[in-house]
Amino acid sequence: ATAPGVDRFNEKAREAERAGMQAHEEGYYSATYFRYPTVYGPRNVSPQEWSIVRRVRDGRKHIILPGGGMSLISRGYAENVAHGIMLAVDNPEASAGQIYNLADESLTFTNREWIRLIAQTLDHEFEFIEIPFDMLPPAFGDAPPPTLFPYHQVMDLTKIKVQLGYRDVVAPEKGMEITAKWFADNPL
Repeated sequence: ATAPGVDRFNEKAREAERAGMQAHEEGYYSATYFRYPTVYGPRNVSPQEWSIVRRVRDGRKHIILPGGGMSLISRGYAENVAHGIMLAVDNPEASAGQIYNLADESLTFTNREWIRLIAQTLDHEFEFIEIPFDMLPPAFGDAPPPTLFPYHQVMDLTKIKVQLGYRDVVAPEKGMEITAKWFADNPL
């Protein structure tokens, strides 16, 4: 959201981005700015995958899926995100003063695919209970948090791919498998 007053958090993030890049342009330091997706991987301190893993561990058979789970959400496996940052570190002339989006490049999961992959990794199957977004009660919180976004959140990686040669170092399916198994073995 770019209109004032619509999304206060993102407004503040844009202000910080502008201030950091302005200081770069004025010669105070060399800066590269990264826009992160939802990052996943073992040891994540705020893992969205845990909401699915917890339901599997509890033996739940049903899961509420707002909007049928068709929203696309950019995610980035921690090793892939770190790789993107290191490409900028290793190419300071090319990355100085640039703003890059980071995410897994080879696959963007719908929320339905994301849940199904985590469940399959843990030998579980959910029955999806689909609810249209406009029928959700106010402050509804009984579905996994990422499924509550009624719009797509897909990042364009063209710039980092062209300028720095970014490619996933870990396939998203493998990263999600590693993540799901790690949280199943190391519950919060």
